[in-house]
Amino acid sequence: MLGQKIKEYLMANGIMQSFVCEKTGISASILCAMLNGNRKILAEEYFLICKALNLDFGFFYCESEKAS
Repeated sequence: MLGQKIKEYLMANGIMQSFVCEKTGISASILCAMLNGNRKILAEEYFLICKALNLDFGFFYCESEKAS
């Protein structure tokens, strides 16, 4: 679910996955797998993604809780 929230955020804000890959060093195939729920997001990867998007580390968790 976390990957889906990140994917939705990227789409809603017009942010390309390639931008996230460039800023984080995460390969496109790994990022795609994470965003599609085919691979878990490691804590380090999550922090890199939040940093690349200039978001607070709790952003996606807080959004997930609001949706419940």
